[in-house]
Amino acid sequence: MQDHPHIVTFVGALAEERLRGSRAATLNGITRRGFYLRLDSQWIVFVSLDAFRGPLTINVRGQAQSWSSLSAGSPVEIHPARIVLPSIDLVIDYGGAPVWQAPPASGEILPAAQRRASLTRAAQALLTVKSDSPLGNLLPELLGWQTTAWDSTNPYRRHLEHLRDALQNQRVPQLVQACEPLLGLGRGLTPSGDDLILGMLLALSRWGDRLAPGWKPAAICQRILPLAYRKTTTLAANLIECAGRGQADERLLLALDGILTGAATATECAAYLAGWGSSSGLDALVGMTLVI
Repeated sequence: MQDHPHIVTFVGALAEERLRGSRAATLNGITRRGFYLRLDSQWIVFVSLDAFRGPLTINVRGQAQSWSSLSAGSPVEIHPARIVLPSIDLVIDYGGAPVWQAPPASGEILPAAQRRASLTRAAQALLTVKSDSPLGNLLPELLGWQTTAWDSTNPYRRHLEHLRDALQNQRVPQLVQACEPLLGLGRGLTPSGDDLILGMLLALSRWGDRLAPGWKPAAICQRILPLAYRKTTTLAANLIECAGRGQADERLLLALDGILTGAATATECAAYLAGWGSSSGLDALVGMTLVI
């Protein structure tokens, strides 16, 4: 068999850790720019041709023509620092590749009024290119630039109100209770409700000491995770767990930090979020908004 190596540019810290403890995997899904591996440890690792890094992402350079013949469920061999897909003679050797994890939050956050204006501009820019999410479409009312009543038929409206109340009252049991019906609510590998929770937890874990003193994101995440692994997809639960540790795709980090510190323009923040999934970036912004 002739192996065809791909050059690994980065490996996410959690991907490297979970692969180290695994011996086998199956192909869980294929996209235009990569594929998902489901490890025997019940974690999902994404092998991606994109440049943006993430805690569960292995970034590679190479040709993807042979990937079109992959099919979900195909066996994958896991060796020390190597992933082998026998069906297409593909070897991914990540030994020696730089390990990436989210850098600590840095910089001074903007005053509250400027922060709100920065958030509003980013949301408006994002909604010009992403408007197909019932959850994301609540942003104008949530941020107050539309004065019409919320759409009472929107399935996320009531849950969003409960989350907002719980965050304002700083009540962990109420917050967990408000999160539970959102888990698994929506379509796709990462339903909208899960993306919202991810965005909320990421904002709390990364900037909570300055935005919401008194909250303990790790304790919140510990309460939510058993529910997530029971109610939603493995990938969504994995990403929620990462967010509770302050780890996420760097597009989310760049957008969140850019909104809070002014380090990126509204257009740049919107572009980062628009590039993360179909509507996932928009839905995650709703969760961030509840904290910001």
